[in-house]
Amino acid sequence: MTKPALEPYPGLRPYREDEQDKFFGRDADKHVLVDKILNNRLTLLFAASGVGKSSLLQASIIPYLKAEQGENLSVVYYIDWVSEPIHYLRQAIWLALQTEGLLAADSEIQGSTLGEALEFCSLFVRHPLVLILDQFEEFFRYQVPQQRQAFISQLISVITNTQLPVSLVISMREDFALELNTFKPRLPTILFENFYRLEKLGRAATEQAIVQPVARLGFAYEPALLSALLNDLLSRELDRNPHAPVAELRMNAEPPYLQIVCAHLWQLNQADPEKKLRLNTYEQAGRAKGILENYIKGILQPLSRLEKDLASQALDHLVGQRGVKKAYTANALASTLQEKEADVQKLLEALEQARILRKQQRDEETWYELYHDMFSSSLEAWNLAWKEQMRRRRFFKGAFLGLSALATVVVSWDFYINYTSYHLRLSPQAGISDRVELWQGKFNSWDLFQQQRYLAETDFERSHIEPDKQFAEKQLADINDLRRELINFQLIEERVSNYAESGFFDYALDLAIKTIFHSNETLSNRAYDKLFDIKIVKTLKRLKEELDTTEKPFFIRHS
Repeated sequence: MTKPALEPYPGLRPYREDEQDKFFGRDADKHVLVDKILNNRLTLLFAASGVGKSSLLQASIIPYLKAEQGENLSVVYYIDWVSEPIHYLRQAIWLALQTEGLLAADSEIQGSTLGEALEFCSLFVRHPLVLILDQFEEFFRYQVPQQRQAFISQLISVITNTQLPVSLVISMREDFALELNTFKPRLPTILFENFYRLEKLGRAATEQAIVQPVARLGFAYEPALLSALLNDLLSRELDRNPHAPVAELRMNAEPPYLQIVCAHLWQLNQADPEKKLRLNTYEQAGRAKGILENYIKGILQPLSRLEKDLASQALDHLVGQRGVKKAYTANALASTLQEKEADVQKLLEALEQARILRKQQRDEETWYELYHDMFSSSLEAWNLAWKEQMRRRRFFKGAFLGLSALATVVVSWDFYINYTSYHLRLSPQAGISDRVELWQGKFNSWDLFQQQRYLAETDFERSHIEPDKQFAEKQLADINDLRRELINFQLIEERVSNYAESGFFDYALDLAIKTIFHSNETLSNRAYDKLFDIKIVKTLKRLKEELDTTEKPFFIRHS
């Protein structure tokens, strides 16, 4: 037995024609739809996105119509609406009959129009030839107006030709039904005479779709799990519309969500020795809601950040307006995104392997589109969340870079200020050290690089410093003026003498003149005595200027 046969649930892809033995829950729909197809030239099949039109057609309707114990009819199933439709539909009809052995393998397509090709093929089949056009809403999206009108015209000719033994089925999303108004001018009465609306799964059908696929493999659901699972899947609509009147809500299950949840449960329980699908694994997985919420995240989580960025951009285009899927080639999407085709191709292949996308070969090109429209809302939610996460990341990155730049400035400033600055230190307590010390660094800085260090002792002691100028630490404005800075801490008369002795005559003279003309007589006398230590011509000149412009000092007034 091959591996596909061991997978009871196909997941999000539609059921295939060879999977009819896995498809359950649609017997009533099959019988009604088959009856309509056999008794009408045109049947419209409508359904909301995700209800399972393609699965019903491929795994139920087509096998029954083809089966010898069924109707033993020839069926052509067509889904390619990106390519030019007239030529490729004629080709698909020819290939279908060749596959059945009704036409020679080397035979060429007859007839230049769709009607002529069908008329020729009808000679070799049991009537009627059933032509199924699935996902027809995509025809209106991908075909240019000229090709669209040409195909519609030929399709109308097929429908109105009562001599042509063809039964046509058009299957499409119900929210695109108004697009069929294009047919109305020439099919005013026939168009909507015969249609069927496929509903979501009811309770009994949901139970069959859950239980029967695994029962074929000898597995069974625990009764408690089946009850919980049915309740969760059937009440999903109520969960999504909590404020809607209960009378307006129907207890239906959506096939795609059923597939996701059941496929996940199968993966968790397929190795169970008693062949049971168990409630505890369902609870641990977060029940249906948790499984559904984590499905997209689980698929996209392994991608790198750059791949997620690219996926986010790609989804902006793969998920179109109104939640409609759109098909792209890797080259076209790369051109749209202005990214490298190899990177886009790698991403599309990864998403195809994860069954987020499906690929179809059309002529020489491979096209990618969402596996199912029901992915649209989940992917849009992920995309919005990712973009918001990246926006926050950019904000915090910008803030971090800003703070880093600020920190760099602060650290650099701290380094610079401690490298270029010096300060003086004097022990706050006498007897420990009475010498004034010279230190490198700014004493009230952070000193991140521990640059503050002892350099040397000066020849100034505590006793040389004026009492009111005692200090523990004192910033030094200029290391080159260390001597003058130290003199500034002394008594005035000592300051004048030391300024003069050290060659700072201007400082000595200015201080002496200011002190002499001070109102303090004792201080002025001491400064006057020191003035004559400044033995420069400028001393007498400056003293004369002060006497000429200022009130006479005390020693002249009282002489």
